Amino acid sequence: PDGKGGWTLRKRFTLKPVAGGKALGVAGIESKGAQNAMLVAGTGLKPNTTVGIWLTGSPEPALVGFQKVNAKGEFTAVAAVPKSAPQANRVVVTSENVQPGQAVPKTPGTVVLASPFSV
Repeated sequence: PDGKGGWTLRKRFTLKPVAGGKALGVAGIESKGAQNAMLVAGTGLKPNTTVGIWLTGSPEPALVGFQKVNAKGEFTAVAAVPKSAPQANRVVVTSENVQPGQAVPKTPGTVVLASPFSV
């Protein structure tokens, strides 16, 4: 145990902007025994918007989750690692237009950050 709950960083991914954007981000997979968690953080995004975090490259995109971008253009998220993660080859952060009560999108919105991905 490391004194921080026993979580160990197993993988780290640098998220780079697409289409000439200025945003930056990191993603990581931490493990504790048989449990795995995905951590994602970004900065330089459009303030007060919603981003989606997805794993792509498997038969169907897997939604990790949605997160609000704060007034400084930053977000952080922690979520379970999707079951399809072993088949995925990219982690992407997308610009999403989701509203409460609305159906959850089945495909990623406009990609703003991306990184090669593997577990």
